[in-house]
Amino acid sequence: MAVHCNDTPSQADDDARVSSCIASIMQAFTNGIDIFKRLRERRRKHRARKESQVPALTTNAELQLSESLHKGPQELALRYSECYRSGVGAQFAKGDGG
Repeated sequence: MAVHCNDTPSQADDDARVSSCIASIMQAFTNGIDIFKRLRERRRKHRARKESQVPALTTNAELQLSESLHKGPQELALRYSECYRSGVGAQFAKGDGG
């Protein structure tokens, strides 16, 4: 009895790997937002203890980071969808590795 191995991954396998990568990237954005929120809350509590101190405004860099973390997953999904459907399709999904 012979066992046959298919060395070439199927389109479904490639699509599953790409979907998994996209999901991981989106989860990283979500984790970043959670970390950012915890740091902001910790800072708020610290400032509340020092009532005599004038509260400092959130820096421009912090605002940019927060906006980026919130927009990231939607932008990633949109760009992926645009590029995948632009006619490049599976080759785009496969990336440089294939």
